[in-house]
Amino acid sequence: MGASYVEICQEILESQFEKEVQTHRLQTFSVIEFKSSSECRQSGLGLGSLVFCLHPNNVLPPCYSPALNKDRGLDRNNVIGTYFLQGFTNAEIAGLLALQHGILSVRTVKRILKRMRLKRAGCNNESPLDQIVRSILDELENSCGSFMGYRQLTRRLRRKYNLHVRRDTIMKYLCIIDPEGVEHCKRPIDSFSRRILWLEVNSTNKKPSVIASHYLDTVQQLEGVPRRMRCDRGTENTIIGNLQQFFRWYDDDDFAGSKSFVQGKSSANQRIESWWSKFQKGGGGWWINLFKDLRDCGLYRDDYLTKECLKFCFLPILRQELHLVVELWNTHNIQRQKRGEVEGGKPDIMFFTPEIYGTHSYLVNVDIEDVNACKEMYAESCVDYNEDLEELVRLVKPDYVPPSNEYEALQLYSEITELWW
Repeated sequence: MGASYVEICQEILESQFEKEVQTHRLQTFSVIEFKSSSECRQSGLGLGSLVFCLHPNNVLPPCYSPALNKDRGLDRNNVIGTYFLQGFTNAEIAGLLALQHGILSVRTVKRILKRMRLKRAGCNNESPLDQIVRSILDELENSCGSFMGYRQLTRRLRRKYNLHVRRDTIMKYLCIIDPEGVEHCKRPIDSFSRRILWLEVNSTNKKPSVIASHYLDTVQQLEGVPRRMRCDRGTENTIIGNLQQFFRWYDDDDFAGSKSFVQGKSSANQRIESWWSKFQKGGGGWWINLFKDLRDCGLYRDDYLTKECLKFCFLPILRQELHLVVELWNTHNIQRQKRGEVEGGKPDIMFFTPEIYGTHSYLVNVDIEDVNACKEMYAESCVDYNEDLEELVRLVKPDYVPPSNEYEALQLYSEITELWW
């Protein structure tokens, strides 16, 4: 393809897209905290972390947990099976069922699991060796598994590949497949953190109306707002600050009204800073290095068409990856810390069954009609990339198939940019 063709394609796309969208970069959002990577920023990319969650096109966050669908007539066996596959113990499953679904006991959970033939991974019931090794290699070579310790990698393999495997087995084969990686792997101690309600990647984190849309989607899913919410100082958080105070205006507790919303420096929030560090070491760093390598190898140009192509190829895969990160984080075990008075447990268990820890939920119920009215007045959806880009891709690559993993996304990006450049 000649330069003139690229210029024509770029002119067509830019003429159909608002100038404001042209300045957007691949970024994640944060309602509570946002921290971008300076390395990615140099190549036109940004990666961030969040506790309150964001999602495009006014769609509710992914409901990976039955606790988010407790009023929708879910099948009891499917609920128990889902909790089991997420790694919860029988006692934790019974607690969720009793406090969130109003059913069952530990004895009943054991009986149903036995009937469904669901067993914890043991020496005699692990998945075939070739599947385990192939999955490990796939994670080490084509995904962010190389940034993970064997415990985190075990949980990822169980959830992503539906493997029945023990941690000791993963550790044993990692020592054979990647002995250097095992030798240099470090796992920081988890500190207590609020459950991640949503983690998302998208095209902008600057529009207050877009951030408001994500906030309202989360409020709608949880059917309530936090008793108090803390955000970074920034114009992108102005609408959600007003919305939070609106929903809490007529309450009579100590944090009602204007006291329900607080702004401050991101560096002052140690919990999210700690989580951001873990995210980088546990897989986020792999993505940062990938985009940095694209730039260093000359496979990234700082122009509009290349940015749109990058988002077109990687954004759906990255979003899928972040959703898995959320689920794995929310179902992993946090060590109890006496010095910091941090209770130990799994974020989902602590969030949905606080009674087990001698406390109660501080979620404040809201009127869903008010939420819908606020959506109509203040929310705005956001596109991932130019809607005409897929048609353009099919013109230059008739056999185009949407990528299903990181490797296919990278291959598609390389093929498209090679044709255009």
